[in-house]
Amino acid sequence: MNRHFSFVLALILLLQVYLAQAQNERNWWYLGLHAAIDFSSGVPVSVNNSAMSQEEGSTTVSDANGQLLFYTNGQQIWNRNHVQMPNGFGLLGHQSSSQTLVVRKPGSAVEYYVFAVSCEVAQYGPSSFGGVSYSLVDLSLDAGNGDVETSAKNITLLDSTAEKITSIYHANGTDVWVLFHKWDSDAFYCFLLTANGIDPVPVVSHIGPLCHDIDSNGSNNEAVGCLKASPQGNKVAACSWSSEPTSLGLYDFNDGSGILSNYVPFALSRSYGCGFSPDGSKLYGSFIGTGSAGLVQWNLTATDVAASFAVIDTSYYGQMQLGPDNKLYVARYGSGFLASIHDPNAAGTACDLIINAVPTTGIIRYGITNFVEPPPVKVPNGVVAVCNTDERVFPTVAGNAIFVRNLSGATSLRIASASGQVLIEQQCSRDMVVDVSRLAPGCYFLLIDNSAHRFIKM
Repeated sequence: MNRHFSFVLALILLLQVYLAQAQNERNWWYLGLHAAIDFSSGVPVSVNNSAMSQEEGSTTVSDANGQLLFYTNGQQIWNRNHVQMPNGFGLLGHQSSSQTLVVRKPGSAVEYYVFAVSCEVAQYGPSSFGGVSYSLVDLSLDAGNGDVETSAKNITLLDSTAEKITSIYHANGTDVWVLFHKWDSDAFYCFLLTANGIDPVPVVSHIGPLCHDIDSNGSNNEAVGCLKASPQGNKVAACSWSSEPTSLGLYDFNDGSGILSNYVPFALSRSYGCGFSPDGSKLYGSFIGTGSAGLVQWNLTATDVAASFAVIDTSYYGQMQLGPDNKLYVARYGSGFLASIHDPNAAGTACDLIINAVPTTGIIRYGITNFVEPPPVKVPNGVVAVCNTDERVFPTVAGNAIFVRNLSGATSLRIASASGQVLIEQQCSRDMVVDVSRLAPGCYFLLIDNSAHRFIKM
């Protein structure tokens, strides 16, 4: 066996192990009114064991083997046996807060930070304090079933925030940025979670519109809505359930510094949920207005992104989340089904929306389980890997595309066969999505000016 083949085989095996672990950690989804989905078989299957009832934000934690660890709605935490953790009550989230999130502490196998976001700046009663807090779950407690550490419960991280939260791995692939939007401000607050805990000094980016509208009913509509990071970690979308004509915004994100930049408004009123395609080329949004609702898409690689706007459907939809099968799942409010976008990388209605894709034994509300996107695979020796449509590989996440980042100063990109024949050639931009769908499985070379990188098309 020659050295080149041995290297390629080792790379493929490494990626397969990583993919299996990253996908397994998303095997279990708990959401809505006693709804639960299990992806362990490779396809989503409804299960009838959820102890949770939640209108909006929830999150679920599984281990690398796909075993359920716990789930939460930001107010209570249930262990793998669907029993409330002894100290897993009284968290400062809310039934109607858009999002909540759990992030494993870097370097730990048993400690998890549960971030609870309050509802509409305390408009809905005394249980809301109008900010974000965290509690630390230790899975070694309660005979291995896990519990909230008494000394690390309901720790205020930031007061007076919107209901939005997302997270993005740091460029080092280990630490995690946790991102919030300040209320009555244009500021995004980005906290870094490391093996030492949460850095109390956030990175603050003043960008985009103010989040401060209060309507005639005293409801802070701009506080409502979701934040979502792209799988590549270089974009953030922000929804605001306001009547403004551009209630959805897109931002560039620097995963090394935590800074947001280059705000782009999108023409959509009353936006609520958002999500990206696996290759980062499509942005999806849901909107819920008075007498109107729907699911829409923009092609972020189009020459005229605004003109690429496409209405996918006009039913009531809520939040959305990429599944371990690389499909984009969308909450269908008030139904017993999740919708599924089977090919989210495709433009317009070719994305193949299945409205009643996944039946559940519970009732779907606005929310869906919220996950941390996995970090990019650190591929050795500059090798870029390409995967098929059923897998997700970073930094090249799409089955029919490769994603190439940080091409500052580069002018040309070519893809050549192993024999040296140039098959694809195009001009460089700083961040690129390169369509390789017409290439047959095999080994190719990615040529960027004078540098060459191998990649595998499977």
